[in-house]
Amino acid sequence: MDKSDPSALMSKLLLQRWKMLSAVCPVKGCYNPLLENPENQKTFCANHGYTEDMSLDSSPDSETVSKDEKVNQELISKNEPQQSDTPIFSEFPNNTDRVKRQRVFAQEQIGQLLLTGWTLLDTTCPNKECVGIPLVRNSDHIEKCVACGKNYISESAYLKNKEKFLHTKDESSALSKNTAVPSAPKKASPPTKSNTLKSNPAVEGHAELSIACSDIQKTIIDSVNKKILDLLKMLQESKDTSEINNILDTIQNCISLNKSISKE
Repeated sequence: MDKSDPSALMSKLLLQRWKMLSAVCPVKGCYNPLLENPENQKTFCANHGYTEDMSLDSSPDSETVSKDEKVNQELISKNEPQQSDTPIFSEFPNNTDRVKRQRVFAQEQIGQLLLTGWTLLDTTCPNKECVGIPLVRNSDHIEKCVACGKNYISESAYLKNKEKFLHTKDESSALSKNTAVPSAPKKASPPTKSNTLKSNPAVEGHAELSIACSDIQKTIIDSVNKKILDLLKMLQESKDTSEINNILDTIQNCISLNKSISKE
């Protein structure tokens, strides 16, 4: 791996939990996104080093460039194992197409889960085969990766829902034993009130109003769902970080709107 390559340095730092910011390097002519050091919150450019130490001249001199390359090499070698010449993604070379297909599949699956109440998280799957796939979480705080299918849960969330998980496990065990469960006796059907309803205009009017409200709610929900699908298509095509964040926020707002309508 070429240690003077800015993209290689950025990849390495991102794997070390550095945060990519929306701002770009202030040096004229350099459009690299800035990274934030998690230890001291200082901003860093893969080309020119820490922003507080850099010169804002349009063309840095050779001494500055040499200094920056030295800083970059030190950052790479700081936590790099002995086999540092091995490419970061050596397990799956030429994986551009695979990663692209994986992300398209993940976006579709995440969209379906968001429609059912799951929440999109800002953390990605720790599985090295899942490149940049964000996790989603359900109401039981179970985190899921749609690409590899693995589930994750924090210790605090497990302890909070431990009884519920154990109860679900016991129910599954009981069903697996094929124990015959006697069917409950059928209750007699209540007497029909069709004649009463027909003779009561107030009840008829209330029923018609309920049906009308239900139709309106369904129409609104269908429209919102169509909008969500349009947003998911935009999300798949967008490459701008700011635009992606705005699209995700809008999707979450649409899902919240559907939930509030369904409760009414």
